[in-house]
Amino acid sequence: MLWGAKKIHILLFKRYPEELIPSVITVHNILSGNGLVKPQKRSRRVKPVFPNFDPKKCNEVWSADYKGKFLMGNKIYCHPLTIADSKSRFLFTAKGHYKENFQSAKQEFTKVFRKYASPNNYTRTTVVPLDL
Repeated sequence: MLWGAKKIHILLFKRYPEELIPSVITVHNILSGNGLVKPQKRSRRVKPVFPNFDPKKCNEVWSADYKGKFLMGNKIYCHPLTIADSKSRFLFTAKGHYKENFQSAKQEFTKVFRKYASPNNYTRTTVVPLDL
């Protein structure tokens, strides 16, 4: 079993009066000063091998994404779909759907395409097939 500053602090708290117990940081500094603490491994951020898209001008690439669900007051989940321009970050739509499915996404894309025309390319981050 590994013993760190928090566990030792709890053990001391159970055995001695509160005014005699050092803080967790002090316990850690004592352990560290005696070479009993190994530094934690830092998780590295993984750099993408290549960018998914790098638009040079507006309306070149659009992004579509369901932003996760949340429970509404009527006890039904809402799944918000957003469609945005990847360069300007202009939000074409943010529409709540009852389900993440092809039919609702297609209806929303159709409305956006009719109002704003279609982009040269689009990317998506959902598992819903959006091939129109």
